[in-house]
Amino acid sequence: SEWGGYEMEDAGFLKEDILGIKQLDKFADILKLIGENGGEVPDIYNLPHDPEVYRYFGNGWNGDVFQLGSSGLTEYTKSLKPQRLEDLIAAVAVYRPGPMENGYHEIYVKCKNEGRVPEYLWGTENIAKDTFGLLIYQEQVMQVMQEVGGLSMKEADDVRRAMGKKKLEALTKWKSVVQKGFEDKGATQAQFNEVWDAVLEFAKYGFNKSHSAAYAMTGYVSQYLKVHYPIEYWTVALSYANEE
Repeated sequence: SEWGGYEMEDAGFLKEDILGIKQLDKFADILKLIGENGGEVPDIYNLPHDPEVYRYFGNGWNGDVFQLGSSGLTEYTKSLKPQRLEDLIAAVAVYRPGPMENGYHEIYVKCKNEGRVPEYLWGTENIAKDTFGLLIYQEQVMQVMQEVGGLSMKEADDVRRAMGKKKLEALTKWKSVVQKGFEDKGATQAQFNEVWDAVLEFAKYGFNKSHSAAYAMTGYVSQYLKVHYPIEYWTVALSYANEE
């Protein structure tokens, strides 16, 4: 019988998820074509910040863009009007069922573009400033556990793992430890409870920022190549497309 990932880890093995990303093959083909056409081949892992690339995202010109080219995320980037990589990373993380059920995608846009004032949970102002008060990444919850709850980095990672596995009973054993850390820093029990409840809600759908960042950066590279090398970009896009 086949073992699940968590069973493997409990038995002492290391589970690795290896993804085959077709987009990386596309990048290689685009760069090869740029060189063959006499162009200067860009270093796609050190691209500059380019407002024109973000204008494309804001207009929803996301055709064949990795991860951000779906109809849903295309409409979202049109309302989001991203202006920095952090916005794209957040888009990938919030445009998912759990955060959307809680309205996070709409709150992010309202704070960014419509002057809504961010609301911060107690002690999270520095941790959530880039995401307008929203806790949308597992790494942010780890920071809360460390910087406000007084846990070590290892303990905060244990909390993250419990959240990732939806092991809520494993989370509850940390509650009194974290509460003491909060109260030592001046939080009331009500303020702590509000943060803890938010963390438990987050545990149902939390996303890790490193994953979201890798996807967002790959999407940015796609859009950058489209803006600056449209002939090579679309030649490769069409060569990979199915016949229809």
